[in-house]
Amino acid sequence: MLILYEPFCRSMTIGSEVFAKYKIFMGLAMSVGVAAGGVVLAPAAMASEGEQGAASRQAGFTGWSVAKRTVISKTLLTSTQRGKKLSSMYCHGSSSSGCDVSRSVSLTNTTQTGYGLSGAQVSAQLGLSTSTSTTTTATCHAPKKRGVQGYETGYRYKYKVRSVRTFINAGHATSVKETKTTGWLYAYRPRGVLCVATA
Repeated sequence: MLILYEPFCRSMTIGSEVFAKYKIFMGLAMSVGVAAGGVVLAPAAMASEGEQGAASRQAGFTGWSVAKRTVISKTLLTSTQRGKKLSSMYCHGSSSSGCDVSRSVSLTNTTQTGYGLSGAQVSAQLGLSTSTSTTTTATCHAPKKRGVQGYETGYRYKYKVRSVRTFINAGHATSVKETKTTGWLYAYRPRGVLCVATA
């Protein structure tokens, strides 16, 4: 007979041919298998996605792999895309003289995403800056009796995100794949300030 003492519980007598499971509460819970010949401890700690994938393959996992997400079909649409109006970049000339406005302005980068990729991940695959903004100093001039308004101007790109999963059968990759592609997505990267004359 095997005498088993479980912390925080009463002692139990278990036959040598009986399989028992119980939990020991010492920080992380651990699954314990008791069988003839000894005791095996299996920590119940969380594993990383990569570790889970490797363990699944070793255990003969059957199911879909983690999706591989790729930015494809990058196209530059224009290098002179007008962006948002910069409210601080405005002045209006008087009847006797023109005016100048000079400011340090923050220009905003925008990046659309798909299938769980972050803006930084999409930007990196596009080969673009991963920052969310750029600071520059600009000057605009307006003649007599006319105004001038500053706008962001820059590059506009389009692209798609493709997601591919492979079916795993008993731990082995098959030729069966699931492919999904987004519609067109867009990114904008400012390169300066456009000065536009107004009445």
